[in-house]
Amino acid sequence: MKLGRLIGGLRETLSGERPPEPSRGVEDALLFRASEKAEHSAETALSASQAAGASAAQQRSLLDAAVDGVKLLFSRSREARTSLAAAREALEQIRLTALNAGLEGARLGDPAGKPLVLVAEDIRAHAARAMSALEQHTSAFDQMDKDRDKLREQVESAQARTADVARDILQLQAVQRDVSTALADVSARVKHVTRTDPESARMVAEAADHARALVEALTALAARPQNKSLFGSLGPTLGPLIELMREQYRDESDDSP
Repeated sequence: MKLGRLIGGLRETLSGERPPEPSRGVEDALLFRASEKAEHSAETALSASQAAGASAAQQRSLLDAAVDGVKLLFSRSREARTSLAAAREALEQIRLTALNAGLEGARLGDPAGKPLVLVAEDIRAHAARAMSALEQHTSAFDQMDKDRDKLREQVESAQARTADVARDILQLQAVQRDVSTALADVSARVKHVTRTDPESARMVAEAADHARALVEALTALAARPQNKSLFGSLGPTLGPLIELMREQYRDESDDSP
């Protein structure tokens, strides 16, 4: 693709004229660049979804560990309740023994049985306080069981949602891989059909962007007051560009059969 074809397109844009046989050089370059951008975007999206999939897998692993932790809490709770039941049974036995000792002391009467009665009462008082503490621990365990059940439900719900997200991400990745493959095929076909050199296409597309921006700026400048003086100040900049465009356009015309 000759530079004269690009300059001709720029000259057409700046002058507003339309040659009898419009060149497709700029259009081909823009098409090629668009296909490249689409392919790159698809690859970027696929990479992002793969990263999201890895993050979802990590989250699922953490949730699995949390579920295992909750199960361990259930096991420890059962062990603790078994210990509390054994302690309650032992206190009941101590209290019963103290009661029997008190009765025996009362049977012996004063003064022989009085020390036994006092010791029995003291033991029963300690046993009662210990039993009260056990009841408080039991109430605390009941509340812990409720909180643990709620935590288990939340973790299992989060685990299910994470599994759904992971499944959706896998489906999205499959679609994105198909899109990437299709866009790569489109890009190859565009390159073959237009016979466009990739680097030249990028340069042409960038030049076309600059040309459009220049036309828009000059059009806006022409609408302002004192535009002649403003255009005059651009002479040192626009002059070489216009001369280059004329020379290339003349060379293009001379090369034409």
